[in-house]
Amino acid sequence: MGHVILFDKGYFHGEHKHVFEDEKNLNGPGDDHFNDKGTKSIVVLEGVWEFFKDWNYEPDNPSLGMLGPGLYHTVAGALGGLAKDQITSLREVVFVGVKAARGSVGRRSARKKSTTPRRSARRTMSQ
Repeated sequence: MGHVILFDKGYFHGEHKHVFEDEKNLNGPGDDHFNDKGTKSIVVLEGVWEFFKDWNYEPDNPSLGMLGPGLYHTVAGALGGLAKDQITSLREVVFVGVKAARGSVGRRSARKKSTTPRRSARRTMSQ
């Protein structure tokens, strides 16, 4: 389960709202404080979250972007200037069936160790 905190002022000041599950409308009852002009900074404690300009993750408009764990002092700095004062809905992104890219961090090489001795790259003086 993910966890994100929205703040109504930059640099994590002012009122805040903890979000643990998809939030399809920040303009819903009791949430209007964080709709559009309300979210100024974000802390993602767990998960990867996708942010949207319109309610209900409107598919006709692309998302404003995704953020993983971290401290984001300003929405404009984290998601770009176009995202400033625009967040209306957000949801946690769940990655299913994604394989790690070759050579990615945390993945061991699938190469087998050779049982034949390696030749030395150095040449002896007599050669």
